[in-house]
Amino acid sequence: MADIFISYSRDDSEFVRKLVDSLETAGRNVWVDFNDIPFAAKWLDEIIEAIENTPTGIFVISPTSIESQYCSLEITQLFQNRKKLVPIVIVRPDEGTVEKLPQNVRDLNWIFFDNDDFDGAFQNLIDAIDTDIEASKKHTRLLVNALEWQRRGHSKDNLLRGDELADFLPMLESDSLIPVQQAYLELSLSAAQARYNFWRFMFGFLGSFLAMGYYALATWRGTISPVAIVIALGIGEIFGFFTGLIAVFGSALPEFVKKRVPPVIYNPVRIAVCVLAGMLGWMVYQWLFLNLGFVPTWAALLGGVAMSAGFIVNTLFKPPSYLTFLLTGVLFYVAIFFLNPVNGVMSDIGIVEPLIYFDTIDQVYWVGAIMALVYAAGTNAHLMWQAFFGENRVTRFLEGRPIRRKRKRGLEPANA
Repeated sequence: MADIFISYSRDDSEFVRKLVDSLETAGRNVWVDFNDIPFAAKWLDEIIEAIENTPTGIFVISPTSIESQYCSLEITQLFQNRKKLVPIVIVRPDEGTVEKLPQNVRDLNWIFFDNDDFDGAFQNLIDAIDTDIEASKKHTRLLVNALEWQRRGHSKDNLLRGDELADFLPMLESDSLIPVQQAYLELSLSAAQARYNFWRFMFGFLGSFLAMGYYALATWRGTISPVAIVIALGIGEIFGFFTGLIAVFGSALPEFVKKRVPPVIYNPVRIAVCVLAGMLGWMVYQWLFLNLGFVPTWAALLGGVAMSAGFIVNTLFKPPSYLTFLLTGVLFYVAIFFLNPVNGVMSDIGIVEPLIYFDTIDQVYWVGAIMALVYAAGTNAHLMWQAFFGENRVTRFLEGRPIRRKRKRGLEPANA
């Protein structure tokens, strides 16, 4: 891929050849058309493709290049693709001729080669080209990928993923993107969020399913039977579903919700959904398995807070993953330890309906501890994996955390 595209008039070919030689000697890869190609569709396609694949354009200004329809077309393409343009003057035009240039060309800083100091002007040109060169190259890479995605009929297979997507995400706030780049980047992010929400839901579902299924089997009075297994599966699925919702909303507000609520209430909405989902999980369990009726109870409310508190704290304060794991397990265990009839604490705090039943205090200790451990491990598996095996930079973005650059070992720190 070329570094520089040169737009010029054929009358200025002698100067442009000298300029190209100097640029190539300076290590720049230049795309320039020295052939008198007819103005036709094939030529236009070649010009557009060259501009799309080049981060920087040089416009060689002279009276003839200002009048040239070829140059006008090339400059238009450069601006439409939001490319960096460096105008250089080799023959200073009069005021009337300058007025024929687009305003966005006139507004740029021109570099003047219409004197005897070619080397000085050339150094100024190199400095101008190298300013923000990485940003220009990144913009070009995104454009090339976006246009390929467009040519392939907006195929999902061409969307950005992983570190490649993370590198471009800061550009979402930039006004330098053209519509196809903006759409491509936004759809890539939406696809990443869908995958993220799916796995967050599945981890939450699995952790709660295993914890509550284990509880049902461990406290079953009698031998394990098909009925006991069905009950264990039912309890596990109920809590798995609601915990999956908590995992999704506790980590990042889904895009379809963001579009419908103002940013100032993002966090309150997330907290409310998490607590409500946890409360509903306990209410359904109390209704179906404890015959208490489908009504809100203090026990269900406290149980919902305990289920979701770890997710909420992680969302608001971003603690290390091991603290989130510990907090999730401890709060879940505290709820099932105190809100059951076996240890007699419920009557002391004025709660009538139990959150959960155990047959003996020993079950509260060993069954409850294993439940809490499994619940915390499953629902925080993604955080633990990220902590021990490397962070997912797109996940950090979706969770509202700073995206760190990928470290080049031994060369640079991982800056936030």
